[in-house]
Amino acid sequence: MSNSALPAVHRPAATALGLVRLGARLLPRAERQRYRWEFVADLRYLDRSHQLSYATGVLCTAWTLRQQLMKEPTMNDTTTTTTPAIPLLCRLNLHHRYHCEYTEDGRRYSRCARCGKDDPHLGSQGPIG
Repeated sequence: MSNSALPAVHRPAATALGLVRLGARLLPRAERQRYRWEFVADLRYLDRSHQLSYATGVLCTAWTLRQQLMKEPTMNDTTTTTTPAIPLLCRLNLHHRYHCEYTEDGRRYSRCARCGKDDPHLGSQGPIG
């Protein structure tokens, strides 16, 4: 592997390093060191012209990160939505795959197999007979 394939590592500027350290101090004590190491490692792979803007971003978003780290997890945080995505052609009402279904009283109707929309052009057609 040649040296040109490796990313350049730079020494962090003192100002950027100070801002990152200050941002890390705002975080909860249990998480502080880990994030500080990550922020400093990110600085090392940025050139000097981008280090200050990155460090400013770390400092500006540190309070929001602190709030997220201190928040108790809820069921909404740990589970994903189970609602299936509706296909684009169904959402645009351009193409549905209607198939025949039956109500409890035996009436027939058409419903899209992909999105579940009832066919508005075909009313119920009475009991099977």
